[in-house]
Amino acid sequence: MGTDVLGCTTNQHLARFVFLLLFIGSVLICGSIFFKT
Repeated sequence: MGTDVLGCTTNQHLARFVFLLLFIGSVLICGSIFFKT
């Protein structure tokens, strides 16, 4: 049971980290395209 709760919290942190990484990546890509033109 304890591992289940721990897995949930780690999964939440991982999802948040991946989302932040994707957000920063898309912003950087959009920024580079915007500044190129």
